[in-house]
Amino acid sequence: MSTYTTLQDLKVLLGSNTDPPGTYERLTDRVGLTAGDDTVGQAILDQVEGKMNSYLGARYAIPVDVSGGGDLAAALRGYALDLAAHLTWINSPLSADESKDTKRPYDDAMKWLREVAAGKAVLPGDPPTASPGSGGAAAKRGGDDRLFKRDIY
Repeated sequence: MSTYTTLQDLKVLLGSNTDPPGTYERLTDRVGLTAGDDTVGQAILDQVEGKMNSYLGARYAIPVDVSGGGDLAAALRGYALDLAAHLTWINSPLSADESKDTKRPYDDAMKWLREVAAGKAVLPGDPPTASPGSGGAAAKRGGDDRLFKRDIY
């Protein structure tokens, strides 16, 4: 089970049907392109969760607790589905036919994750950090940045 979204959410997003096979079935069936493989779908969701946690973990405890629902759960679910839809397409036998509709949301989700990791974006519900001059203490750093100095030799 994934923290940020479910296999059912992915099926709904991509379209799941047995007769005729829906997009989910065609993308996750590695043999006949007709019967969806939930093992493949869950592996993609696990990959997405790992990818999201690798970025979110730069600033937050992971996995992020979304049990309270609300804006945080909705945002992470949306980004997880954007990533999963694209990964489902590119990892399928139909990757040459990839829907252009999945690439841009994937890129947007990755951009947001990189911004969160860099401190340029926050999770919904996370209080903004104080900026210098706003009354909060500005972070200070000291020391020499150079690892090697001329006088070492």
